[in-house]
Parts: sequence; C-alpha cells; structure tokens
Amino acid sequence: MMRKVQCVGAITILMILGGCGGNAQIASLQFEGTLHIARQHSIMYAPVYVMQELGLLEQYLPGMEIEWSVFGSGAAINEALAANRLDIAFMGISPAIIAWDRGIEARIFTGLCVAPAGLQVSNDTINSLADFTVNDRIALPNLGSIQHILLSMASERELGDARALDNNIVAMTHPDGAMALISGSEISAHFTALPFMSRQNNEGFKTILTGTEAFGSDFSTIVGIAANQLQEQNPIVVAAIFSALSDAMVLINQRDEHVIEIISRIEGISEDEVMEYLSWEGTNFTTTLYGIEGMAEFMYREGYISNNPNLEGMLQNTALSAIGSRVGIPSVLETAQERTTQ
Repeated sequence: MMRKVQCVGAITILMILGGCGGNAQIASLQFEGTLHIARQHSIMYAPVYVMQELGLLEQYLPGMEIEWSVFGSGAAINEALAANRLDIAFMGISPAIIAWDRGIEARIFTGLCVAPAGLQVSNDTINSLADFTVNDRIALPNLGSIQHILLSMASERELGDARALDNNIVAMTHPDGAMALISGSEISAHFTALPFMSRQNNEGFKTILTGTEAFGSDFSTIVGIAANQLQEQNPIVVAAIFSALSDAMVLINQRDEHVIEIISRIEGISEDEVMEYLSWEGTNFTTTLYGIEGMAEFMYREGYISNNPNLEGMLQNTALSAIGSRVGIPSVLETAQERTTQ
C-alpha cells in the first residue's frame, strides 16, 4: 500500500521537474540543510505527525535533516515565523491570516483538515451566548485563534457585537482548557476541537455552538504555511511536503491499521476512539482550502486584520491553483472560500 501511495504523491514532484525524465531526477536528488516544521496539539494535526512517524517526507527529501516541534498556539508559531526560526508551520486558518496581515514572510500552501469545533459549557443555565455573565470565563487557545474568530462571528450574529465576549476569554491550550473545564476550577466554557470535545461530552458537558454554526458552512480549520524564502529558493521542497501530506491523508482516509496505531499512541487514546474521531461528522482531511476568503473578510471588517485580504497575496500557488483561476463564474471550490451566511 505504501509504495502505491507514494507513487501517487510523486506526481506533484514530477510536474515541477517537468517531463518523463523527472522520475530519474527524483531518485538522484539529494538535499542538504535542516528543515524546521511546527504543528500544534490535537488529532486535527494527524497528517503531520503521521508523515513524521512514517518518514514519508524523508523519502521525498533524502539527505535533508528535519526538525519537528510542537507549539501551544498559533500566536507562538507566528512569533517563530517572524524570527525566521521555522520553514513550515501548521496552524489554525485565522492565525495564518494574521501572519499574512502582519507582513510575516510566509503564505498558505495547503489545507490540512476541515474539522468540527464546539463551545461546551459546564453551567446548566448557559444555553446561548446571551446567557454568559461577566463572571463566566471562556477558555480557548488565544485571541486571534480560530476558536476566537468563530466566537466573534457568532457574537456578531447573536449579540450584535463581534467583540461582546472578548473580556470573558482566558487563553489556554486545548489540553489545559479541557482539564480546567472538567475540574470545574476556573472556567465556565471551553471552545475546542477533537478529541477534547468528545472527552467533555463524556463528562456531561453540553455544546451550545458548533464551528459550522458560527461560520455558516465548512471551512479549513487547519492550514499549512511555508516561508516565502523556502518557496522561492526551494519550491521542490514545498512540493515534497505537499506530496508527503497527501500520502498521509490517503492512509488516514483508508484507515490504515499502522496509521490508526500511530494516532492512538500520540493522542493517548484507544484505537476505537481514533476511529470514532476520524468518523466524526464534519471531519475531512484534505489539502483543498475552504472558507479562507470568508474568514479573512470577516476579520478585516471587524478589525482583527488591517489589510484588505486577497487570495493571491495570502496563498502559495499550490493552494491557489487548487481553488481555480478566478475568471468568469466562480467554480464550486472558489465559492467554498466564502461564507454562505452572514
């Protein structure tokens, strides 16, 4: 199975090298230096650590040293990108948009997953955003995170003010937020993702808002961004990462037994739980982007970013070409970059 998957992924590399002679060139290529790649916590990043555990990227980039790291938030990743400490990063779509807005020399080159998100509460008296009091604390990764932007979208619709609940926010990583909600120590709600949503469900906490409800349609929860310098100087490396990710996604979507074991071990959950989360409604591991235009336009309108967004400025060619040429009537994928509800 692995050999077949890798042959499919190699098409991207072959296209860049050009012609049938590309296959021989792939076999003879040797890469030097260190590639710095970062991700965050949660099963949404499974294609990244599956790629790492199986050595898929090393098969495309023989000789290159790869340094993997895990960050607690998109804000921390953006700081590392701004300091030129990272080449590739996987993060929430909104922090990636913020990176572009702040002039960080990196652009989105791939989607990673469309995934469920949910705002779960511990207090039976809270059934909607209007029920939060000034004393209720909402845990989410940080201001500007995808959970924060989704909360703002819902606040605009339900409360008439996108920033109505900003003062209720407490910045916590997903694991810390889940622990705090379950222990009942300091927060009333946690806006989070899988597997933490399921764990909190099992503890009896209810979901009062989903990510899809907040946004209005599907959106890419996590994306991959590449440093502009890497794309300009070594486009073959970015293409290799794209291909290795595609390989990992194929194996995940095929429910490969070895991959299920890897996810189980890294997430610290049973294989049955892994299968449950991968089959959770709304979960889709794909390199195709969804919702970025609608997300960026909302963030611009509400002042979370200062630059009027444009897809050509935010996306590398690998992502932009998958959406379409943006000529004439928008394609289905082009339309999927927008919000269907306001």
